[in-house]
Amino acid sequence: MSDSISGSSNVVKPVATVSRQLETLRSHKVSFERCDEEEAARYLTDNTYFFKLKAFDKKFERNEAGEYASLDFAYLQDIATVDFHIRRLVSELTSDIEHALKIRFNVLLMRRTSEDGYAVVRDYERHETEYRRSRYPGEEPSEHDIFQSFKSNAYTQAIIEKYGDNPPAWLIWEVCPLNETISFYRYFLHRIGYKDTVFALLDGVRILRNAAAHNNCLLTAPAYTVNRTDALQDCLTELLDDELFDEQREMILELSQCDPLVHDFACVICCHINLVKSRGISSRARGSALTFMKRAHRNMEWYRSALSGCAYLCKQLDAICTLLMAFRKYSPERESGDTLSAAPQNYSQRRYRHRHMIHNARRH
Repeated sequence: MSDSISGSSNVVKPVATVSRQLETLRSHKVSFERCDEEEAARYLTDNTYFFKLKAFDKKFERNEAGEYASLDFAYLQDIATVDFHIRRLVSELTSDIEHALKIRFNVLLMRRTSEDGYAVVRDYERHETEYRRSRYPGEEPSEHDIFQSFKSNAYTQAIIEKYGDNPPAWLIWEVCPLNETISFYRYFLHRIGYKDTVFALLDGVRILRNAAAHNNCLLTAPAYTVNRTDALQDCLTELLDDELFDEQREMILELSQCDPLVHDFACVICCHINLVKSRGISSRARGSALTFMKRAHRNMEWYRSALSGCAYLCKQLDAICTLLMAFRKYSPERESGDTLSAAPQNYSQRRYRHRHMIHNARRH
């Protein structure tokens, strides 16, 4: 694996052996006290590859000479492992959300007695075709065929062929990716004049889900100004409305507007609370959250030290763990009837009721 690639000068260095990779780390003053070089070599051979592991060194400060003040190879191992566990947790939670979104879509469709489930698909395909024509006026795009890329898939071909040229709505969310389901859901909400608060959070869910599915490093995403999601801010304000989170609340609200991982992870947490109604799934998710928190905290004292030079990493992990604590604390409450903005038309009333309940609990 190449030990570095310079994007500015387009200089590509040759493939480096593990020995060369360790030499590169030593030249940047990475130490091998908690993890010796023999173990580090095995890790770079059997567990991961240099390019992926080195991505996490961006979380640690360097001096003007490009040297780390206090970075041990074990820190990179640990953060890479924590990142892996974040991806696993995100994959689990977003899978729950995708399933629950389809259930909500199905419930809304069943309530619309004027819908047969077929006409809406034809109208949606026409809508998408017209949208593409308006967006690319100089071209003549083909008719939008939702199922084209899935007709030769062994797991979806038979069910698509079963409905032929007259597919129902439930076939879309059964065989199509999350992006198509979200797009179809957006169209359906507009069609029936319904506003769902959770819809504003689904892009964050989709983006983080895809990053996790492709095994992208999540903790290395650079901070930038995230487009403010008012629905997310409202949900977080309610989710963190407890004395337990007083010290972290403002930090999380701030990071949710500038840190893509915290923003998208918060979307996942709020969507899961909002959409998932199964007690079994909610209970399992709370268990997975606890498992991750224990792993994330295992070596946190390494990074708390002022010498480590990774204060921002600590803020990210603190925000994620606080969100999971709030998730674990809030989820049992919703099983007794309270939810986090389950229906937009009732959101203000429910939020007031939730805060009123907490206020009374504090008084008593």
